[in-house]
Amino acid sequence: MRRALWHGLCVALLCGAWASAADAPNSAEKKVLDRMLGTWRVEATIFQTEWSPETKQVAGRDVITRVLGGHFVQDQRVEPPGEYLSLNTYDPQRKAYRAWLFHRSGESTQFTGTWDGQTQTLAWTAPVGEGRSVTIRSRFVSDDRTDGGVVTKDDAGKVYFRMEGKSTRVTEPPEPEKKADAPASDQARWQGTWIGQVGDNPERQFGLTVRGDRIDLQGANGESAKGKLVLSPAASPKQVDILLQECSEAKLVGQKMLGIYKFGEDGTLTLAAGEPGDAARPKAFETGPDRIGVVVFRKVRPEKLGAMPSPLDDPSARSAEQKVLDRMLGTWRSDATTFKSEWNSETTQRTSRFACARVLGGHFVQEIHEDAENTHLMFYTYDLQRKGYRAWSFNVWGMTIDLEGKWDAEARSLTWTAPPREGKTLTVQSHYLTDDTVEQSILVKDDAGKIYLRMEAKHTRVKESKE
Repeated sequence: MRRALWHGLCVALLCGAWASAADAPNSAEKKVLDRMLGTWRVEATIFQTEWSPETKQVAGRDVITRVLGGHFVQDQRVEPPGEYLSLNTYDPQRKAYRAWLFHRSGESTQFTGTWDGQTQTLAWTAPVGEGRSVTIRSRFVSDDRTDGGVVTKDDAGKVYFRMEGKSTRVTEPPEPEKKADAPASDQARWQGTWIGQVGDNPERQFGLTVRGDRIDLQGANGESAKGKLVLSPAASPKQVDILLQECSEAKLVGQKMLGIYKFGEDGTLTLAAGEPGDAARPKAFETGPDRIGVVVFRKVRPEKLGAMPSPLDDPSARSAEQKVLDRMLGTWRSDATTFKSEWNSETTQRTSRFACARVLGGHFVQEIHEDAENTHLMFYTYDLQRKGYRAWSFNVWGMTIDLEGKWDAEARSLTWTAPPREGKTLTVQSHYLTDDTVEQSILVKDDAGKIYLRMEAKHTRVKESKE
């Protein structure tokens, strides 16, 4: 069925001429991707190559879930936090697996995949420019382990990047025994995965995972530590001790970090801690040379649609082209009219809401739009290599659309187009009347001027309550 999906500030349009055909979420091909689902501990070796001056060990944690009606598998790197996000699916039209990877460096890559049932291996390939290509291989050794590797090389076989490693499924431990000095109310609130940053310094970014009384910390520069968490919520302010049992800096193993913490009404966790081995516990939530700093953590909820918020949201660091996309940020109410046309038998009206936020190091704007009739996810960015704006749409029916955009500063308009298909052209224009009001039009017509779809919308910013 051909129908349109509209959204705030740009488009997630579904029509047969542009979107890849959808497959049932429970098809045999898509069930292959079920092997990926779960939480995984990743351990790998990056070997010395053209792009890697030395061999080094890296580790991380991935959370992989089905999203958008089960049509897509979302792979989200939560440790180190916000490093990348990918969406994977099977495209029955192309008879191939497809993946879109968005990285905190600002790069985006589209992969094509194949499944070898005999070796239980998924292999993904993508061109990366200048005669080079990247191949990602995942062999499912068992239900709980995957061996794999990443290789980038040119047509002559020269290797620019090589990584080999394994992923081990993380199983949830049994519920910890409740202790007198750690009431369930606080102990339970610590559980899960969090991301946070010290002030405005992206070098002081942390991922934090707590399961029972076990704590796992990851830094933005690869530093890591594991240990035991002991809470004293009856103290004022509340106290936390972290006994380091594993650490990327070996000399710190056995040391204790003393800190204080508090929970915010918005669900945040604020932590102030001294350096490992420091006998003085912070008395207030203040920064200083003798402490790690004050970190405000926000909980990551992998079951939620889309990427985690990025703490690297510094407007001053963005290019003029990226700042254009800042107009999208926030929560919006959309009132739209779809007029009678070739693809619509009658004129209809609809109201919905959507939200846009910067993710993945601030390089991408992510839009999540949900209403009674459609749910979709979009990513926007400015591509420095192409010197143009790009957007990717994924919806609950398994459809995908790639668009390219141009900004007209004088008209305050972003115009998006998709590659022509079957003699039809898709054009989406968003006109920014004010910071809080946007008028948008979506038009599909053929070379003879026949209109297949016409939609007009007004988007109004939803102001947050000051209460």
